[in-house]
Amino acid sequence: MPPKPLRKCKSPGCGKLTRERYCEDHEHLIEKDKREKWIQYDKTKRYSEENKSYHAFYKSPQWIGMREAVKRRDHGLCVKCKSQNRLVPMDVVDHIIPIKEDWSLRLNPENLQSLCHACHNLKTAKEKAKREM
Repeated sequence: MPPKPLRKCKSPGCGKLTRERYCEDHEHLIEKDKREKWIQYDKTKRYSEENKSYHAFYKSPQWIGMREAVKRRDHGLCVKCKSQNRLVPMDVVDHIIPIKEDWSLRLNPENLQSLCHACHNLKTAKEKAKREM
């Protein structure tokens, strides 16, 4: 594969040519850009007015206690992987029916399952694709 073409550094006032976003003198700005991107994400998505109640819920003592109870119930293992005879530690306690769909099920242990990141990401991607249809 041929190398990327040379272009001007994205730092204002810098005219050096580089194959990346910034030249060697301004590489430190990559991390700054990432931080600013996450700050903007937090403002517009994660902590938006509509998500405040969800964020507060996940910090509540009721959720923290329920999450620990589900983790003990499932022996700290991913239930999807365990059903396939694989023992994978759980990373996330997931709502089977998302709380955005049915808020009343948020603390129902029957609506909660322990999942590893891979299984949780797969489930989330399927749900997102289903919503976009």
